[in-house]
Amino acid sequence: MGQPLHLVPTTQDMMVPFYLLQVVEALILYEVCRTHLLFSTYPIYKE
Repeated sequence: MGQPLHLVPTTQDMMVPFYLLQVVEALILYEVCRTHLLFSTYPIYKE
């Protein structure tokens, strides 16, 4: 009858989650790099 929207999402529907994933990934990479720099700068916190 109608279009299977739940099976074949449109391009607009896919762009928003993909953009959000890119932002989240960038934030995670930033946090990991910042934490790594902190640990390497202050050896006291190293285990």
